Amino acid sequence: MTDELYTVRIWISSDWARYVSERIWHESQHIQKQFDGAIEITFRVAGLEEIKQWVLSLGPEARVLEPPELIYEMADSLARTKRYYEGVDIKQPAAAESMEIYRERNLFHV
Repeated sequence: MTDELYTVRIWISSDWARYVSERIWHESQHIQKQFDGAIEITFRVAGLEEIKQWVLSLGPEARVLEPPELIYEMADSLARTKRYYEGVDIKQPAAAESMEIYRERNLFHV
């Protein structure tokens, strides 16, 4: 039993292009440099779950361009994750100060 083969294209920001370019992530990868320093990386993979987890690990530095099935899965996963953080003021200071504020507001349990 084998999964369907997908051609996956992912845009990687210029900030992360060098890091991503320096590794072989998959035997089928092809990297194309963009004029702004970003890259587009293409894979031919069986199944989407592993590549989805990899893209999620890159956060806003990566964007799926195709296939539509993976774009949908990413959007769904991120929307579900975003619900955990509703009500959090992203303008608050980071680190310990904001953790204390979030604790006081009972936005998460530490």
